[in-house]
Amino acid sequence: MATKSEIYWAQRQAEELYQQLRTAEDVAGELKQSYLIAARAIEQEAFNLVKRFQLANHLSQAEAYRLLEKVKSPDDIKRMIAELKKNPQNVDLALELEAQAYATRIRDLASLMNTIDLTCVAIFNHAEPKMRALLERIGHEMYYRQIFAMQQRSGWDFSFKTLTPERIANILNRNWSGSGNFSKALWGNTKRLAKQVKEELIVNLLTGRPPQKMVESINARFSARATDVRRLVRTECNYVANQLQMESYKECGVEKYIYVAILDLRTSKICRGLDKKRFLVSSARVGLNYPPMHPWCRSTTIAWIPDELFRTLKQRAYDPKTGRNKIVSGDMTYEQWYKENAKQNNTQKMRSDMPTTGS
Repeated sequence: MATKSEIYWAQRQAEELYQQLRTAEDVAGELKQSYLIAARAIEQEAFNLVKRFQLANHLSQAEAYRLLEKVKSPDDIKRMIAELKKNPQNVDLALELEAQAYATRIRDLASLMNTIDLTCVAIFNHAEPKMRALLERIGHEMYYRQIFAMQQRSGWDFSFKTLTPERIANILNRNWSGSGNFSKALWGNTKRLAKQVKEELIVNLLTGRPPQKMVESINARFSARATDVRRLVRTECNYVANQLQMESYKECGVEKYIYVAILDLRTSKICRGLDKKRFLVSSARVGLNYPPMHPWCRSTTIAWIPDELFRTLKQRAYDPKTGRNKIVSGDMTYEQWYKENAKQNNTQKMRSDMPTTGS
């Protein structure tokens, strides 16, 4: 059963993560706007093209999608025409696409498809550095805040490693979810968007579907991918925040952690089942006993610090100015602590002067 002290620190840690996820939500909202702005530009061009490019012979929507699936390349018009000619029922449609009158429109179609690709690349080039900066900032914040919290709990200003850009980069580059790191996942999302929007355009031309229906479909595609990006931002932020917490545990010699779920109506069954359970740091596994357990996960952890570890932390305490242990003031703010212990790299000097446990 959790003690009052553990409940206090669990609530505090949950609030820390909640504040970081609010920042993530702001960035996700900004990225969503970039998707919607791009959608409006593409929709207008597609609408104008389709209105000019009305084919007399139309396939059913199912036939159009089957053709696209077989051809494999929605922007390869010549291969599509060759495929249409194989079916006697579609010969007239193939001839219509080959007619001189459609040559200019085919070029316009190819140009629009190129625009779709370039737009999706621009979305990625805008989103990737913003997301990277967000993850780096959250990782940096959570690492130092966790060490600050443990120092407050122990009452001693023990030594620790500074967080280098390389340590954060190593975490950001991990393929923890099986779909690549965050950058690859984001690129995969934009590639799918380009493919889907081009398919919507081709299907509209082949089926004779009203242009407004195509606009609605394209808008839905952009909105769906924007939601995917929001989920990616939120989940990756949870992952990075919790990974940097784990780094702080290892740095401070913490052997066990307590799983902390935010208990409300949105909390998943799996996180409810793990709430307040204790696990070895050495056996922590993302998706098994360490967050995130699933997309949109909001769970976090706190260090389980028994009295024996407190004594160890006191032995590690060191003040580089005096050469003696020092006690942390109970009313010291995080900002004051960070300026004194991390910002000016004092901790790097501590590390060189005295060995500590952990990696």
